[in-house]
Amino acid sequence: MSLADNLRSFLANNELLNERAEELLAAHRDQVRTEFANRVAVAIEKSYASMPDLAVQRARRMGMRAAERVLRPDAPTEPQVVYRAALNEIPLGLYATQSAARAHCLDAAKVHAPDDVEVTYDWIGDESEPADPWELVVEFGGQEQPTGFTVTELTVASEYDPEATE
Repeated sequence: MSLADNLRSFLANNELLNERAEELLAAHRDQVRTEFANRVAVAIEKSYASMPDLAVQRARRMGMRAAERVLRPDAPTEPQVVYRAALNEIPLGLYATQSAARAHCLDAAKVHAPDDVEVTYDWIGDESEPADPWELVVEFGGQEQPTGFTVTELTVASEYDPEATE
């Protein structure tokens, strides 16, 4: 075997070793990320016993967000818009679209509607003020009344900004 053949063979083997090393490194990174995310989740679960409900919910959300950032480093860094469905300011859920939040409110309102009366639903809000809530109103017997169901657009920051206005 010539020196050139030996060199080609060495380089080919070296390239295969580099590819395998990259695969092992990527697998190790994924394993470390998963283990870290699991540790965060376990720590949050352990804290439940000693925290009031609201604090537990906040800690869970913060921990899950931290775990998501570890598992998904490509997660969005820009603020995201979500829509909160609520009844008398009590949150019912958060949705990626306004139509999904409105559907939740409408379904919940229809549960309380009388079967023997024709009821019409409509949304009232100011299109020029997207941050203001839209309210579901019901009309029956010629009268329009608020239902207490609202949909509000919220901007969710991806990072804490100590200089942001509250």
